[in-house]
Amino acid sequence: MAAAMLAPLDRRTLLTYAALAPFARGRRAGEEWRPARDEPDLTEPDLTEARILRNIAGLRPHRQAGIRVEAERLGDKFVVHNYGHGGAGVTLSWGSAEEAVTLLAATVAAPADVAVLGAGAVGLASARVLQERGYRVRVLAEDFPPNTTSDVAGAEWLPIGVSRGDDDDARQRFERIVRTSWQRFRALLGDEYGVYERPHFEVGNSERLLADVPGDVIPAARALPKLPFARIKRRGERFDTLLVEPPIYLTQMMRQVLRGGGKLQARTFASASDVTSLAESAIVNCLGLGAGRVFGDDSVRAVRGQLVHAFPQQLPYLLSHEGGTLLPRRDCIVLGGTYEMGIDDPTPDARMCAEIVAGHRRFFGGI
Repeated sequence: MAAAMLAPLDRRTLLTYAALAPFARGRRAGEEWRPARDEPDLTEPDLTEARILRNIAGLRPHRQAGIRVEAERLGDKFVVHNYGHGGAGVTLSWGSAEEAVTLLAATVAAPADVAVLGAGAVGLASARVLQERGYRVRVLAEDFPPNTTSDVAGAEWLPIGVSRGDDDDARQRFERIVRTSWQRFRALLGDEYGVYERPHFEVGNSERLLADVPGDVIPAARALPKLPFARIKRRGERFDTLLVEPPIYLTQMMRQVLRGGGKLQARTFASASDVTSLAESAIVNCLGLGAGRVFGDDSVRAVRGQLVHAFPQQLPYLLSHEGGTLLPRRDCIVLGGTYEMGIDDPTPDARMCAEIVAGHRRFFGGI
């Protein structure tokens, strides 16, 4: 099938995408959302029915053996795989991109033409690292932001919902990926990329959430005798992490790929033969869930997450408890909490979404 070039993306369409993030300018979000100094407690969300915007579902690409960063030959093509990030695609995107491009560079020298398959957080980070190292890049994907799985993410920086791998080498690589991703996202703090420091308040689960994070990246959570909400009389914990806002971040990443001379092209891949038909001899595969189908990796399974978007409110924190997770972005509050292994139907489940909202309302005392 002839692929259609997305020529307008370098100008007009990106302006449309930019409209999704009109809040990317102005004062830093930390300054804008910080509670007044004389305010003892954080603002609680308004989750009344009128504030609920939509139900959605996202499919995460889980791989039991962990992230696949390895090379193979397909005919005359040199393919480096970079997929299997589970629920941590945004979180680990920069680190796995660095690993994948280092692997490619050992065989293919820059400047060379490289095709990147997929335009989510992993694909766009891989494209940028390739450009930083002098390669010419073409990104091919069925969907581009704002229509990728990465777009519906929270996205809190936490490497959860992903396997470390089955051996020492894989686990050591996983730690490198975590450290590199943290450093790269820290370098992007601010409104331009929509990356912000946020406190995370947790009820009884921080040890699991931070299990895959080195202590010098995010220190152990600090116990709180009372959570900082006026009506909640419960103990909790706090640690500090990052919020990455996909509408801002992914739009800016596409801009940077284009500014670096990259091309964006709409293309669907049904099998490996579609990949070997590409003009480029070097390919980085970031197809996520689709990589299992295209490259015959049966270990890739969909994990569905039900999400509810609520009307945006200025809440300067992240929260998780037994009723779910709450991640306030500038365009909406993302309420979540489900992890349905092996479900590849992206249709939202109204009953499960209603329970997510109910769980948060119970936590906040019926607000």
